[in-house]
Formats: sequence, structure tokens, C-alpha cells
Amino acid sequence: PPPTSSPPNPTSSPWGSISCAEQMAAVDKVRRLRIGECEFECNVLECNVDSADALGFSLRKSTVDCQTYWTVEHEAKGDSGPPVTAEAVACGIRPGLVLSAVGGKDYLHAAKVPELSSPVVLELLELKSELTASFDGWPFGFGKLSVEQRKVSKQEMFSAAHGCPTEVEECCVVKLALGTTRRAGVTPGSIVHSINGALTPTAQEVLTRAERLSPQLAQVEVIFQRPLPLPARDAAFNPNSFMTRTTGQVSGRMLRPQIEIK
Repeated sequence: PPPTSSPPNPTSSPWGSISCAEQMAAVDKVRRLRIGECEFECNVLECNVDSADALGFSLRKSTVDCQTYWTVEHEAKGDSGPPVTAEAVACGIRPGLVLSAVGGKDYLHAAKVPELSSPVVLELLELKSELTASFDGWPFGFGKLSVEQRKVSKQEMFSAAHGCPTEVEECCVVKLALGTTRRAGVTPGSIVHSINGALTPTAQEVLTRAERLSPQLAQVEVIFQRPLPLPARDAAFNPNSFMTRTTGQVSGRMLRPQIEIK
């Protein structure tokens, strides 16, 4: 019978759901961003900051491989209230979004924090930590992917920018990635969400090549959630987007990006 379990789903953010305007921007504009050794797909969000009150947020500096990134602050300082005010949230600003441009000028790797004044249009990036990769043959084993079963906090899974509680879930986590799997963008700490459409596999199932994972297939498709290299907000998971297995066949909508490894 098809598995009844579903992939972990983040708790709702205290900043509310993404606005209709953001959803439209996300659908229309997608770009790829290389951070360190990995490439991430991003939703491009344009936020029209139309008043001084909407500038109620600050930017945090991060450096990865000598490159600077600025993310919307996600940690409250003392008793100063939330890191992003309600007026800024109304304009689409969310903790953990990555600053890309200010008024049409590129600020992705700016050495200094930009001085913001209203009105201004900000271009912000919402990283997607999902990765769908297709491998020739079983990708787990010596010299490929090794996994372990361990508890992972929701804050670790969905990044600190979501403000998730420290609940934990048992997950199959990548311990080591070598060869073609590393070139596909899989990194240690990535969570294995599905293999050939079978949801939430365990490390033991991977080790024993459990039948429900269809390890005999010539093409093996694995959906990962990679850890984000920045204190950045990532697009929330939609369990309905995951592939499901019914009557021995894979059906459903695949997540992107998808990488074919030959």
C-alpha cells in the first residue's frame, strides 16, 4: 500500500503567510544564486517601501567564501520588539530574505550596508532549499552518499529566519556526499525527503535497499532539503508538491530544480 506518512512541514511563521503580491512576483521571477559551492533557486520578490514606517527592519551581514550577503534581520534585540515591524511586513519584508537590489541598483554583494530611504523598491530573494536530483543507479553507498538517522530540530530544518520552535523530528540525513552526488549539489546535512516517490525513507531502509524505495530502477530520483548557508528565509514546503507512489508507479508533480546526473 502507498505510504501514509508525509514530509515534515514547517510551523506557521509569526510573520504571516506570503502576500498575494509576493506570490505573483515569485511565480513570474525566479533566478539562481550560487552561494559557496551550491546553487540555489530563488523567488525574486519586489517590495515597494512607500513610507518611513515601512523601513522598520535592519540588515544582517554574512560572509560566505569571501562574498558578502545582507539578509533581513531575524533576531529581536532586547525589548525593542520584533525585528520587522508590521508596516514593513505589509510591504512584503520578511525576516531572512536576501537583499539583491535597491532602487534597481545591484546590492547583492555590497561591502557596506545600504542607506535606505523611502520611497524605494527593494528586490529581495527567497531561497529554495529543495533539490530534486536524478541519478543513474542507486546513489547511496561507498564513494557516493552515506546517510544517518538522527533527530533534527525544526529550526535547523527550516532556518532560523522562520522563528520555528525547537521541536525535533527523526529524519534521514546525508552524512557524506562524494562524486556525482556532490556535483549535483547535495551537501552534508541535507534531509532525504523521498526516494523514487517513497516519502520519508529511513537510513535503515536506505542501507538495506528497502523494496518500497525501488532501488532496482535505472534512474533513481531523490528529493533533498539542503541546509541554507545564510540565516536566510526559504520558501515553505508544500507537502502536496511531493511525488507519491501508487500501485507501483510514480505520480504527482515534481519539485524543481531537477538535475540529471550522467
